[in-house]
Amino acid sequence: QTYTYSSEHIVSGTEQNSGEQLRFLVSYNADRPREIAIKDGEATISEISILYDEQGRVSQRIRKQPNQTNRFVYDYDNQNRVTGYEYQHASGDDWVTNKVARFVY
Repeated sequence: QTYTYSSEHIVSGTEQNSGEQLRFLVSYNADRPREIAIKDGEATISEISILYDEQGRVSQRIRKQPNQTNRFVYDYDNQNRVTGYEYQHASGDDWVTNKVARFVY
């Protein structure tokens, strides 16, 4: 595994996965990760987008692959703790819920 850093962040790297060497590139917006592109050679095999709410908390994580798109939608309490998430997959223009998890503190 190798990683490339800017002054504050990891910006790229390589990792072994099932005998193949994959590269990843991280894009930032206001010091927050915005997108991670995973590449096999020059082909992008997966893109992960991270969306934030008004308080700066991760509200959604969307992963696009050639044959599917999935997302996690996160819920928080008034102490900024994750209280649950929905795991969904895209079906046309709609999102279908596969799993719901709730956390009790």
